[in-house]
Amino acid sequence: MNRQRLLIVDGVLCALVVLVVLGLLLAYNSPLQRTLVVWSCGGNFHGLEDFSRQFERAHGCRVRYTAAPVEYLLERAVFTKVQPDILVGRAGPGWVALDKAGKIERGPSFFAADPYVILVAPGNPMGITGPADLGKEGIRIAGARHAMRPKGKCAGHLMETATRRFHPGLDEMWENNAGTLGELRCGRHLADPIIRKQADAAIGYLSLTTYPGVRGKVDAVPVAARYIKPMTACKATVGQCLCVLKGAQHPDLALQFHHELTGDVGRRVMEHHGYIHITSPQAKQYGFLMRGVQVPRRMPPWQVHLADLLAADGIKQEAVRRYLTVIHVFGPGEHDAYCRYRVGELLAETERVRQATGQWRRVVRDFPRPNPQE
Repeated sequence: MNRQRLLIVDGVLCALVVLVVLGLLLAYNSPLQRTLVVWSCGGNFHGLEDFSRQFERAHGCRVRYTAAPVEYLLERAVFTKVQPDILVGRAGPGWVALDKAGKIERGPSFFAADPYVILVAPGNPMGITGPADLGKEGIRIAGARHAMRPKGKCAGHLMETATRRFHPGLDEMWENNAGTLGELRCGRHLADPIIRKQADAAIGYLSLTTYPGVRGKVDAVPVAARYIKPMTACKATVGQCLCVLKGAQHPDLALQFHHELTGDVGRRVMEHHGYIHITSPQAKQYGFLMRGVQVPRRMPPWQVHLADLLAADGIKQEAVRRYLTVIHVFGPGEHDAYCRYRVGELLAETERVRQATGQWRRVVRDFPRPNPQE
């Protein structure tokens, strides 16, 4: 075969390769292909990513999946025109705001629980059986109390409940054991010190035991529901729910996603990633977490009252946080204008004038006076 024929053959082969690649890209990104937009909180990323890819293969569609903190996603869905077809995340009062805004087609529906467990080394060499053992002398506790909740603060709430209801003095002993190690910045890494044999235990979520690099390297000691049920804070964070939002481009596809995630397909995938699915017999003991997405009727004014007290005592950063909670978690509501104005005042008092001005401009823009402005 002469040189000219070789060049022709090479050119044909290269063209075929290019056509195949272009065909695959076009098949996946075709404007004719049905697309479903799904948002979820980052904690259940691995499970939802796996479920979304399986859903794509089963229905010949594309799932554009994004994970971020659920409070941020709920805020965007409530206050902006940018919203997904499906929203998934831990339960909390923010879902009520989404419902009040009239944006929910179906749900919120609980589909799984991600219960508290005590992470220990394989085989549980320290013989830890429950929260009471975390106060024993010599137990090294890993923690991430300053991480984003729920992985950060809720461990403390759990131990506070265990102390108040069952084991007086336990929280202090637990704090002493946790103080022997440096604090982790991210709750997703709670298992790492145990794997490196630098810690004996940590309070985390069951799903964490299935993360890449963790699966098979730690064991989980269950925390009895009697410790979780009476918690007055973080109680609902382990319940996972989803909703279908109005305006989906392919509502039948969105409803099918909802149906499968709450059914047998969802159970198979999510249990592989450490969740206790609502269709599982194990879910009965966590039923109190999955009976509805509720918020106390008068919580917003109570939060405003607490913020006012904090501001009066000079605890300005925490006061700002509570005012913003009223706006972004319990809002939209009658207290939003006052809270945003107070945030501006507190920011101005701490010499953050630009941020304060931004808050006040939002008040003028979002809450204009009914009479002509001077």
